[in-house]
Amino acid sequence: MINNKNKHKILIAGALILCLVWIGFTSLAAGGTTNGGTPAPRAGFQAPDFNLTNINAEEVSLEDFRGQPLIINFWASWCGPCRAEMPAFQDVYDKYSEQGFTILAINAGHQDNRANALSFIDDLNLSMPILFDADGSVSQLYQVNSFPTTYFVDHEGVITE
Repeated sequence: MINNKNKHKILIAGALILCLVWIGFTSLAAGGTTNGGTPAPRAGFQAPDFNLTNINAEEVSLEDFRGQPLIINFWASWCGPCRAEMPAFQDVYDKYSEQGFTILAINAGHQDNRANALSFIDDLNLSMPILFDADGSVSQLYQVNSFPTTYFVDHEGVITE
């Protein structure tokens, strides 16, 4: 006969097994696609192109940077790790931008306040290209689930990391 203590252990084990099965069925396999059928960004594949506006309301495309290595960094003003890493990104940008390297700092405007984002930029004296993903479409395209999220892209537009 099974006592209450053993029933509890069996229920917990069953719940864990169900959770693992659920994770296995719902996880995105490498090379899989997002719900919209767009290939998931991953190392070794072309970085998905996008068009966003910069701080001056000018449209910028990822294609504009073809031929040069770059970092694509998704951030939000309320994100502590974003604030902590941004000065290092700015230092790298300052040091290597004249050699053709750039950093695209994409603000997740759909999860941020523009005034706060502008204050963040001013507080940290950021001069690298800042882009605004107001509707979250590029964040979704790049499957950004947390901040910061960073992609390294080579001069041919291929994600390396």
